Amino acid sequence: MARENTEFEQIRDRLDVIAHLLCLLVDQNKIPAISDQIALLATHGLSGAEIGRIVGREANYVSASMNQQKKKGKQNANK
Repeated sequence: MARENTEFEQIRDRLDVIAHLLCLLVDQNKIPAISDQIALLATHGLSGAEIGRIVGREANYVSASMNQQKKKGKQNANK
């Protein structure tokens, strides 16, 4: 059991490092709009919950924003 906890802690620590690096990516790109930050992070294949954690929003807010962006993309493609 102790070994499983250690492996879990290592994975969690690695994910925290990745989250911090992605935060730096957003900061370095100087993207003030949350929706644009979400779009940028979504291109890296992150889930709504992961993105929400990075940008400081609830997962359902992020999912709604991602769905809205998809709809806009489809509308622009149809024009």
